[in-house]
Amino acid sequence: MAGLLSKIDQYLKEDEEADREAVPSPPEDIDAVIGYTPRPLQDWLEQNERRYNYEVMHRRFGKTVMKIRKLMFRAIHCPFERGRFAYMAPTYAQAKDIAWAYLYDYACKVYEHLGVKERDWVDRSELAVYLPTWAGTTSRIRLYGVDSPKQRIRGLYLDGVVFDEFAQIPPSVWSEQVSPMLLDENRRGLDDAGLPNQWADFIFTPFGRNHAYTMFQHAMTWSNGEPVRMVNPDTGFQEEIHDEDQEYFASLLKASETGVLNAKELRKHRRKPGMTQAKYDQEMECSFDAAVEGAIFAQDIEEARAQGRIKRVHWLKFVPVHTAWDLGWDDATAIWFFQVQGDGLRFIDYYEATGAGFEHYASVLADKGYRYGKMYFPHDVENGELGTGKTRRSVLETLGIRVTTVPKHPLPDGLAAVHAILPRSEFDSVRCAEGLDRLALYRRDFDERLQIMKQNPVHDWASHGADAMRTGAMGVSKSLFSGATFEQAAAGVY
Repeated sequence: MAGLLSKIDQYLKEDEEADREAVPSPPEDIDAVIGYTPRPLQDWLEQNERRYNYEVMHRRFGKTVMKIRKLMFRAIHCPFERGRFAYMAPTYAQAKDIAWAYLYDYACKVYEHLGVKERDWVDRSELAVYLPTWAGTTSRIRLYGVDSPKQRIRGLYLDGVVFDEFAQIPPSVWSEQVSPMLLDENRRGLDDAGLPNQWADFIFTPFGRNHAYTMFQHAMTWSNGEPVRMVNPDTGFQEEIHDEDQEYFASLLKASETGVLNAKELRKHRRKPGMTQAKYDQEMECSFDAAVEGAIFAQDIEEARAQGRIKRVHWLKFVPVHTAWDLGWDDATAIWFFQVQGDGLRFIDYYEATGAGFEHYASVLADKGYRYGKMYFPHDVENGELGTGKTRRSVLETLGIRVTTVPKHPLPDGLAAVHAILPRSEFDSVRCAEGLDRLALYRRDFDERLQIMKQNPVHDWASHGADAMRTGAMGVSKSLFSGATFEQAAAGVY
């Protein structure tokens, strides 16, 4: 590691007195060096891409290889010093297992072609490679898993990024963390290949109608030259928003249409034991309407949408706002904000963040300006903090957060409580959109060996919002069995 850093520093520091080795020129034809020949549809995508590209592709299309090659091509053409490019996957294990072999193999072919030592240009511990550029500097390509607390994304800058399986990556990773990294006016413009710098690719197979679906629909509309009707954050009103700079491109490629996979093999794949029609439609035909296998609350959410209970919900200023929490330490903390009316719940807001202290959440609550009622926390809020001996409850209460602890309960009871309140709930379609994504994609995995759904849900980015909902549901669930109203339950009167 020390040798790598000294070598890269040697290439990058502008010190006229340093007798450093010159950075070699990159290969004239990188595709020939790495042995990459695009398929016709891959070539079509590369010819039509813009700054922001939303590409829905069936399994085995070859999207990872195509995007690793793109990262390398764009890296060597980066016109700036210290180019920074990233490949991001839902988990660190996926990034390593899916993409590292391709990136490392291609990079080594470049190093062999240039006659440089691989050890001076590769950082295995960081899943990163360095490449020479036509500008005479170096660019870095690094792989990230958005689930890994060791791979901090905030605070970086980027010239280009590929999101793989974006439908399974929390939308906040893009909106709050990565998007701001691509706003540096000093690094805008065209690179040495005449392509827009500071770009992002979103590649995925559908996973229900979640954030990826919404973003894809917007990109598809814009790429067709039409406006998208959406809420303007500057005015708070719905307006027709145009893609004034023509920065968006979208495509959807089904296995039945691309010809990449043999039709006979597709028929055999569809008939395999355990392959449901919904799963096949989702993964091979890129259907956003196919049910996500094992989804626990998806039907409840679809019913709420069909019944018009997901809409703009106005906050009632003089009605207390209650909160339901899931506490994260290395992962996300999630908070639902809701009001009670008669025998129903009105979810008016949702918030989620990762790696923040309790002071951050106290500030968020204060900034929202709600008049708070009950604040429901899971049982582990009573645990002590390492080093201080104080309970999390006591720390929260010193910040003005009044804690109501929901006792530990069997998971099936918590899930049943959520199923009981969802038909009696409505949701703000904008402020709760992220939380609704979590609920819709909270799921159980299929046990291939036993051919049944596993009992415990998957612990992933969707589970925090669902667990917070479970905490809130258990907090008010006594009303369902005692005859009390939701108002009485929220007030602690049963």
